[in-house]
Amino acid sequence: MQNVKEVRKYCEVALKKPGKTPGESAKLKAELGGTLAISGEFEEAKKAFYEAIQHVPSYAAAFSNLSRLYGLEGNFDKAEEYGAKSHQLDAETHELNWFFAREGKRMTDKLKETPFPALFYKRGLLFGMQGSHEKAIEDFSKAVELDPDFYDAYKMLGDAHLRLGNLEEAIQAYDEVADRVHDYDFGDENFLYAVKRWEHLTKKIELNPRASDCAQVAIFYANQKTKQTSKIARKYFVKALELDPRHDAALNGLREVESALIAKGLIRDGEPIGPPPQVPNILGQSALEAAAHLRGIGLEPKMTYKKVRQSNKLGTVLSVQPAGGTVLAHGQSKEVNLTVGHRGIDLTVIEGIGPKFQKLLAKSGVSSADQLILNPDIGDQIPDLSAKVTRLWASMATWLYVLPDTLDGNAAELAMVGLGMNSPDKAYHKFKGKSKTQIKQMIKRAARKVKLPKTYVDENLEILADFFGSL
Repeated sequence: MQNVKEVRKYCEVALKKPGKTPGESAKLKAELGGTLAISGEFEEAKKAFYEAIQHVPSYAAAFSNLSRLYGLEGNFDKAEEYGAKSHQLDAETHELNWFFAREGKRMTDKLKETPFPALFYKRGLLFGMQGSHEKAIEDFSKAVELDPDFYDAYKMLGDAHLRLGNLEEAIQAYDEVADRVHDYDFGDENFLYAVKRWEHLTKKIELNPRASDCAQVAIFYANQKTKQTSKIARKYFVKALELDPRHDAALNGLREVESALIAKGLIRDGEPIGPPPQVPNILGQSALEAAAHLRGIGLEPKMTYKKVRQSNKLGTVLSVQPAGGTVLAHGQSKEVNLTVGHRGIDLTVIEGIGPKFQKLLAKSGVSSADQLILNPDIGDQIPDLSAKVTRLWASMATWLYVLPDTLDGNAAELAMVGLGMNSPDKAYHKFKGKSKTQIKQMIKRAARKVKLPKTYVDENLEILADFFGSL
């Protein structure tokens, strides 16, 4: 299951199916409760765990999860009660949650008698270890209020603020530490300098936003790995991409952060991810570089070819549809059609098209490879031919268009039959993430499949690997 909506739907459908045992129903409710807890919906999560216990009163994991949720809220009486029950049912598995609950209740009871700074500090550590940073801030703040020289509490107060993305408050707490202990060990001698640098960058972005600065700040927040900092990181990654849609670090970072947020149910299913993509201005660029650029920003290039006489237009983008600068709304097709300049291909160079079929194609209005690519099913309208045959010829023509001059029809056959790619558009997904060595191994296997001469493969292996890897 990827997010709360999917888990909820899955559980609702599964629970309606007849014939389930109490154990199966309890497991479904517990699965839903765990997902709701991750997304911060504690009340709904507790309800799901209570219902799991109604199905199976001895469900130790459900009691343990209730103990943890009540502990995160600071209700250690309930946390200790359910922790003890889970420990009674399964001592080995649920020891840790019961320990947190017992310690939390012990410290809370003592604080009711005497408000010791050290006890607030220790309970703050407990909250922090459980991921309840808001509660941790309350306790660390109380500790330094009671003891203004408690520098370790200031340090942990700064850490808790940092995990919530409260950069200014974190620096204020760290400065309190540095003022009291000049050689305090932050774990990294550049730690305080680095944190202040991020704060400086955030203020700099307000005055003069640059993609590189936004990406750096986003990466800093993403590395804190909390739901609050992940959301802040997302905001800065989006800002970086608005300023520079080609910023690779921002694009990759945004995908990672949003995948984590979706998995935790912190972005609704179907919510638009990141800024709407914009078609870049790629007229006149190398077709292969333009296609790589489009794929890098989540668009899908589709190439058609046009015969040109000028050598400087060969292999370049002649037209783009939608035009450069067009913003594609979320949900709109991400396909971008590129017309690429080419020297042209005579139909006779395509294996299987002899004079007879060339004449038949010409009678049907297909007298060039360009027209064949645009009308791959024309064979159904021609006696003695079929769409299956003309589609094969069109695929061959498409490959012949993109092949470098040093390669021939053998390479097209290798791609189409050996590697199973009926067009160059398929190559990107086929070879994405593959090293040059892996691509060479794939080429060798494909060559054996189509029984290409070993000498041909040996002589052209480097060129083939570079060519396929560039698509």
